[in-house]
Amino acid sequence: LQRKLAAHKAQHRDTRSVRRVLKRLGRRQRYRTRTFAQTVAKRLVEWAPPQAVLVFERLQVPLPQQGQIRGRALRRRLALWQRSLIRQWIEQQAQERGLQVVEVNPAYTSQICSRCGQRGNRRRHAFTCPQCGSQEHADINAARNIRTRYTVLRGSGLLSTSPEARADKAAGKPPV
Repeated sequence: LQRKLAAHKAQHRDTRSVRRVLKRLGRRQRYRTRTFAQTVAKRLVEWAPPQAVLVFERLQVPLPQQGQIRGRALRRRLALWQRSLIRQWIEQQAQERGLQVVEVNPAYTSQICSRCGQRGNRRRHAFTCPQCGSQEHADINAARNIRTRYTVLRGSGLLSTSPEARADKAAGKPPV
């Protein structure tokens, strides 16, 4: 609280000092965000067994339009959010350890039952299937659907997991 008060007083006296303080705080926040992303990526890749495949949803979150976001706290959080930073670090760490990273289509993964494939009811964190009666945490249901999509892609031949194909992809060569 004292820091905020001091910053507020300094703001009215000298704008150069305020800019300097804000710049320092911004650097500190970027450093913390980067460190967090690196730590999460490292732990995930270390946790994964050798020859594992890390499967992610192909999420494309659009940037909100000017004036669309209501609320100061939400605007601040979105301004600090570094899109795909954790994902970039995971890909880098996985490549160093020889793990494969794959993306699947995220459409309806949290709304479709992982057991019977019917569209179910999601209420916050709980997923209930009206067809088979399955009840589980919505994120676990979505994770199972993501795994199933990867398995289908791999089984259909649309996705190659051979080391040669991964090396070609890393080198930027088109698939044969």
